Amino acid sequence: MIGAEPSPSNPIRSVHVIVNPASGQPGDAVLNTLHAVFSEEMGIDWDVSLTRDTGDGFRQAQKAIEQGVDAVAVYGGDGTVREVVSALKCSEIPLAILPGGTGNLFAVQLGIPKALRRAARLIAGPHRIDRVDVGLANGEAFVVAVGTGFIAETMDVTDREMKDRMGFPAYLVGGYKKLREMPHAYYRLVLDDERVEEGEGVACLVSNTNSTGISGLQVPSGGSNQDGLLDVLLFRDVDAPTVLSIVGDILGLQELTAPLVRWPVRKVVIEADPPQLVTLDGDITGETPVEVTILPAALKIIVPA
Repeated sequence: MIGAEPSPSNPIRSVHVIVNPASGQPGDAVLNTLHAVFSEEMGIDWDVSLTRDTGDGFRQAQKAIEQGVDAVAVYGGDGTVREVVSALKCSEIPLAILPGGTGNLFAVQLGIPKALRRAARLIAGPHRIDRVDVGLANGEAFVVAVGTGFIAETMDVTDREMKDRMGFPAYLVGGYKKLREMPHAYYRLVLDDERVEEGEGVACLVSNTNSTGISGLQVPSGGSNQDGLLDVLLFRDVDAPTVLSIVGDILGLQELTAPLVRWPVRKVVIEADPPQLVTLDGDITGETPVEVTILPAALKIIVPA
C-alpha cells in the first residue's frame, strides 16, 4: 500500500494516551482496560492525560512529543482526534486511535477495531504504520471532511445528550429537523486557483477520505487519504428519500447511490451567499469563506496489519 511502513521489528515501548472523558465508556472502565492491555499483557510504559477544555488534546500531544514517546494514542471522537492530529502532523510520532466517540468515521475508514481492548492491542501487536494526508481549513487540521450548510447545520443541532442516547442515528434525527428549514445558498468554488464553479446548493463538502462525513454516504468514484488530493462535492439538494437511503445503507438494507459531482483538487476556496456554517470533522469552527488545502502524507498512523 502506498504510504505504508511495516510494523517495526522493535515494538512500541512507550505511549501517551489522551482520553476525552465525555466519550464512550466511563473513565474507570477505560483506564482499567488500558492497564490490563498495556501493563499486564504488553509490558508497555504508558501514561494518560484527560481533556477538559478545547485545545487540551493539542497541548497534551505536543507535550508527549517533547517527552519522546514512541506513540500517542487518543480515546475519543473525531473532534478529539482532530486536536491530536494538529500536534502530530509533520512529526515522526505515530497516532493510535482508540474509538470512543459517536461516529469515529476516521477510525472506521482505517479499519480500527471498535472494541477498546482490540484497538489497544494494535499498538504493541502486529500492525502497519501508514502515512496519510491531513487537510487544513483556514489553517486548522482535519482528517475526514469539511462540511458547510446542511451538513454543518445538522452537526450543530445534534446535542451531546441525543448523541449519548442514540449514537450516530442522532445525526439523522438532526438532519430531519433541518429538512424543514433547508435554505439554499449561492456557492462559488475556486478550484486550485484556476477553475471556478458556481451554483445554488444546500451544502458543500470537502473530503479527505472516501467518506462524506455522513455515515453510509461515500464519495463517488472513490477517494483516498493517501492520494494527496481533496474531493469537493456540491449538494444541490437533500431530501427525505436521501436521508432514508442513508439510514438503509447504515442498516445494510441497500447500497446508496447519490447523484453527486466530484472535483479532485489540492486546494479549494468556498464562498457562499449568505455565509454558511462550517464544520471540521464534526466540530463547528465558523462560517464561510473557507480555504481548504492538503498536506500529503503528513501523519503517521497505526492501523491493522
